[in-house]
Amino acid sequence: MATLSSEHYKATRKIMLGKAAMNPHFQPLANWIKETYGILPVNICCKVIEKRKQTELEIFVERESERAMFYTKDQFTFNKNKQQAIIRQFQWLMQQQGISQYNTENIWVTCCAFEILAKAEANENIPGDAIRRLKEELSAEGLWEISVCFGYTTFFVYTRQQVKEMADSAVLHRWTDAWFQLLKQYDTFDYFERESFKLVLDSKENFDTTYQGNWYYYYK
Repeated sequence: MATLSSEHYKATRKIMLGKAAMNPHFQPLANWIKETYGILPVNICCKVIEKRKQTELEIFVERESERAMFYTKDQFTFNKNKQQAIIRQFQWLMQQQGISQYNTENIWVTCCAFEILAKAEANENIPGDAIRRLKEELSAEGLWEISVCFGYTTFFVYTRQQVKEMADSAVLHRWTDAWFQLLKQYDTFDYFERESFKLVLDSKENFDTTYQGNWYYYYK
């Protein structure tokens, strides 16, 4: 599965920026997916997983809503019928093109939404100094910490009661505006929208009592 550091994400990012193109070996499969499911992949990548002696066929679509079309309701399991159809088409197209460099016997298909990774990248690209300055500005209003990890951001107040009291409050709206304005500076692909943007709130009390004040346990 793609991550921000994976070569597949980096290659797809270049495509989205107009600086590269999809491997022509996979363009016919992308066209078939568009004709069959109404979704045009922005990239398709292939790699061998040595431990499993398996080929991973990774399909990048742009939006999370498009990714959801390939998965079951739990959003963790690839739809078996669609997976098998894509595998069969991939095998047939490789044969038709006379391409033999890919192992087509044991294939695992995954799908990744570029939008999700690009949002995570924007979040993680915010400089630590900028986060510290914002934390200092908001500390007088009850903010304890701003934690950014794995592309997610959590604003911490001190108590669980504060979390309840801040729901839909003017303070929370100000914090949301402040973080959104900072985040948009690093939103290369313009995916974040203020109307749907929300902050995640937690408390130091919960962090200390539930996770023993340990960030490893918190994000595990």
